[in-house]
Amino acid sequence: EGEVIFAEVCRRAAERASLIGLQGLCVRGELPTPEILRVDCVDALPWPRFDGLPINTYWCPDAVASPMVTVMTARGCPHHCAYCSSPTLFGSKIRARSPAAVVAELARLRDQFGIEQISFVDDVFSLPRPRTLALCRAMASRNLGLRWFCNARADQIDSELADAMAKAGCHQVYLGFESGSQPVLDAVQKGVTVEELERGAAVG
Repeated sequence: EGEVIFAEVCRRAAERASLIGLQGLCVRGELPTPEILRVDCVDALPWPRFDGLPINTYWCPDAVASPMVTVMTARGCPHHCAYCSSPTLFGSKIRARSPAAVVAELARLRDQFGIEQISFVDDVFSLPRPRTLALCRAMASRNLGLRWFCNARADQIDSELADAMAKAGCHQVYLGFESGSQPVLDAVQKGVTVEELERGAAVG
C-alpha cells in the first residue's frame, strides 16, 4: 500500500537514488521484497490531495453526474476467488474506515471541490454489513446529494441493504456473477450458488 513508502520513493527519485530494497516495492529487473506493506488503521490516512489536478473533467461512462472521483472506504476481502489477487495484496481481513470519517471526506469533496459523483472502489462495498448499513444511513442523514456506484457480491445484497444504499444516493451496483454455471463457479472458488446470485440481482 503506497502511503507507507511513497514519500520515500519520491525522495529517492528526486535524488536519483536507487529504489531497490524498499519494502513492498517492485522494481524492473529485480524481485520484489516478500513483505507486503499494509496500513493497519486506514482512518489514520490523510485525505487525498487534488492540488493541480483537473478534477472538473473527471468522468466515467457509468456516472450520472460530474465531476466524479473515486473513494476507497475499506481494504481487504475475506473471500478467496481463484482469479482475484485482492486477498493476497490487501489481506483477507477487512480494514474499514469509520462511517464518520467517510462522510466527512464526502462532505469535503462536495463542498470544496464541487464533486457530485462518487465511485466507491472497495473490493466488496457490502462488507462488513453493519458498517455498510451505518455508512449508508449516515450519508442519507447528512443529505449530501451525491450519486454513487460500487462493487458488491450478489449473495450479500438483500432488501434492507439495497434500500439503505438507494436512499444514500446509490444508482448502480456492479455484481460479479462470473458465470451462470455452478461447476464454473465452484471451479473458481466463488463460494456462491447460481440461485444466490439470481436472488441478489433480483433485489435491486
